[in-house]
Amino acid sequence: MPPSCFHTVHTGLPVSKQAVTKAAKNSTKNSAGTATKTTKKTTKKTTKKAAKKTAGRAASRTSTNRPIVLRGARQHNLKEVDLELPRNKLIVFTGPSGSGKSSLVFDTIYAEGQRRYVESLSAYARQFLERMDKPDVDFISGLAPAIAIEQKTVSRNPRSTVATQTEVYDHLRLLYARVGKTISPISGEEVTRDSPRSVATAIASTLGDGARFYLCLDFPDRKGIPVQRELESLVARGFSRILVRPTDAQAA
Repeated sequence: MPPSCFHTVHTGLPVSKQAVTKAAKNSTKNSAGTATKTTKKTTKKTTKKAAKKTAGRAASRTSTNRPIVLRGARQHNLKEVDLELPRNKLIVFTGPSGSGKSSLVFDTIYAEGQRRYVESLSAYARQFLERMDKPDVDFISGLAPAIAIEQKTVSRNPRSTVATQTEVYDHLRLLYARVGKTISPISGEEVTRDSPRSVATAIASTLGDGARFYLCLDFPDRKGIPVQRELESLVARGFSRILVRPTDAQAA
């Protein structure tokens, strides 16, 4: 057998070295081509996803800035009212009695937005919100979920503010309780939670070594209970000494 040929282990057929080299080169090219194609596909997918996210963000910004559009509002005494209201603005409706302010604000704009808002709340919060009929209007767009607080002197609803109706109050109360700092209006210092150990450490830090002090409390003054009974009660609880402070005249 010529030295330029050899037998493969698996098939036992003679294969030239040049054929093996060409096959190896072709395999390498195919692998490189496959890797390049895979990389291009992955890059295209990543680019498409990034483009979709950017378009979604732009659409979201556009939707939040677009005005509230009403067409053909006929609720109660409204006569085919067409209106455009800007978003993120404080808008005031004024006019004489019976001009349709409440019909436009409460019975049209709020009634349509309230339905969308109620769907986003929990079942517990829904029981505090009244259900309103669908307003008589041809078209409303750009309307976000809405709530309404009417001006009343007496309110039977325990959730009568914006914070309580939106359930933001519960979260704010928890946030202030955990993160906020309470400042004493008398001393101006921060109010902290103490324990017997922390109080003892604070007192010991203000006294010198070997100093003696009394920890006293005011004598209980409850109506209908004589002083003798109070003294007997204090003795039974372990108190053995009473410190009598002088009056202002005696101190002078």
